[in-house]
Parts: sequence; C-alpha cells; structure tokens
Amino acid sequence: MFLIRYLAALCYDAIIILVLFFSLTILLLIFNQGHAIPPSTLWYQLSLIGTALLYYHGSIRFGGQTLGMRAWRFKLTSVDQKRLSNKQILLRILYFIPALFLAPLYIKSSYNVLNQWTRTDFITI
Repeated sequence: MFLIRYLAALCYDAIIILVLFFSLTILLLIFNQGHAIPPSTLWYQLSLIGTALLYYHGSIRFGGQTLGMRAWRFKLTSVDQKRLSNKQILLRILYFIPALFLAPLYIKSSYNVLNQWTRTDFITI
C-alpha cells in the first residue's frame, strides 16, 4: 500500500511540475514577443530544471512536504525529527535517480535506500 501511495504522490508532483513548466514557458514566450524558443536552448533547459528544483526544495524546506506528499499524507524529516537541512534536500534530489537503480539490490529495505543515504525519514502522518 505504501508503494502505491508513494507513486501517487510522485504523480501529483509531476503534474504540478508540468503546470509550472507550462506557466514558465508562457511567461518566457510573452517576454520573447511570441517567438518560439528553440528546443536546444541551454538557458531554457536550465530554467526548466531550476523551476523543478526550486519547487521541490522550497516545498521540502519550508513545510517538509510537497503538494503531492500533503495529499497522500507523507512528510520528510531528518532522522533526529528536525527540519531538513539544505544539504539533505540537495542530496535527496541528486541521489533520487541512482537510488531507483540500486534499490533492488537492497532486498530487505529497498524503499529505505534514499533515506539511509541522506539521513532522512519518510513518515506517514
């Protein structure tokens, strides 16, 4: 059941990030006087990545939850039950993809790999 709720929270957050991407693109098109932004433009790609990182970092730093986590009643805390540090949040972002590939190797606690690496705790509220 935990896995289904966790995946649902990720889907909620993916939808929110897509909305942020569309909003940013509309804003940039307005400033670009309606001209299309070439797909290989580095500054545009970096602005999209920055938008996603700011959403995730800001949500976790100032509330311990993204909107998807809040909807499915999850919260991120540090192991000592304090607010997450900037370092823990950035490590969690950087380690997310490698943890997906390495988690199956940890048979007993595959869902805890990211938590162990970043000294965080993913709790149900």
